[in-house]
Amino acid sequence: RFAKGNYTKVMFLEKLARSSTARRIARLILPYRLVINIGIHTLLFAASYFYSILLFNGLVFDKIVFEMFMVTFWPLLIIRLAVFQYNGLFSGMWRFVSFEDLIIIIRSVIISSLLVFGLSLFWDRIRMGEAVYLLDMTFCIIFCGGIRLLVRNFREVYLAGEDSGSRSKIILLGPVNRVQF
Repeated sequence: RFAKGNYTKVMFLEKLARSSTARRIARLILPYRLVINIGIHTLLFAASYFYSILLFNGLVFDKIVFEMFMVTFWPLLIIRLAVFQYNGLFSGMWRFVSFEDLIIIIRSVIISSLLVFGLSLFWDRIRMGEAVYLLDMTFCIIFCGGIRLLVRNFREVYLAGEDSGSRSKIILLGPVNRVQF
């Protein structure tokens, strides 16, 4: 199933994730979670927008493409951060991400892209082709949803309790969005 090298890497990750060092690091960064969350989203927004502009320009990177990115990115970033904050995407716990979170991400990306597009109709300096907005929406949904799912998967696979057999298992019945604890 696993090649010997891959198996040892997986075992190393499991031991590292379950170690007290990993838990100590997690406790140290917990107070700065909001700042880290906004920083990660800023990088994801920049990557999705940059790839969109690059694809729109035929994967040609030159001074004009860079200037276009630098001028048009800041209004997009401010609007997208505001919409994500309004929809509560910076306050959630990524380890409990669900399909409902993905719907909120999709809604936030669409709203922020429409706001930026509407702004570009009145402000020629940030006007881009419609394909850039569609590509950016696609990449942003993939990046923002993907990183949340990766974090959840990592926590479930590598940070699961070592003695999970002693825990009692429960079954929740009913619609997932209606279950209360």
